[in-house]
Amino acid sequence: ELRLRPAGSETPTWPGQTAAGSRVKPTRLRIEADEAQFLAELLPLLESRLPERPPLALTAPPCPADAGPLHPLAVAEEVRHVLDPADLLVADGGEFGQWMRAGFRDLPNRQLVNGKLGAIGNAIPQAIGAALANPGGRVFAFLGDGTFSYHAAELDTAVRERLCPVILVGND
Repeated sequence: ELRLRPAGSETPTWPGQTAAGSRVKPTRLRIEADEAQFLAELLPLLESRLPERPPLALTAPPCPADAGPLHPLAVAEEVRHVLDPADLLVADGGEFGQWMRAGFRDLPNRQLVNGKLGAIGNAIPQAIGAALANPGGRVFAFLGDGTFSYHAAELDTAVRERLCPVILVGND
């Protein structure tokens, strides 16, 4: 059963906090339902209202050998040829890392990404941590040259710990 009703003048509060001290806005609509049943019924309704869209198709521009710098998607296409499904991929938040993330979007590999907000600097430390957590497994990190300058010295940590993550730096 799903009931929708105006919430009245109630203001939600955290335990031990008075309504007057709350920064939470008053509710305008209260939903009373079993959560699992509510979601099971709501999701098909939402999906039925989404517009039909063709699948996202990303294709790297042609890159002849003498054409200059490669587009990051062309790099991703080449890297795909050497990846195994068990390889772990780390994509930094900068532009190069985001292109790699897009280029690997359909792979079954485990991927460490920092979300879509674009913060940079995570790739080398995450690759080292992933290599420590996955002894004998292959780890690939994709980052731009700016990100590389944040934690380049951490490669010394990888050497001292006898770790071998593959670090691919894009000049973006």
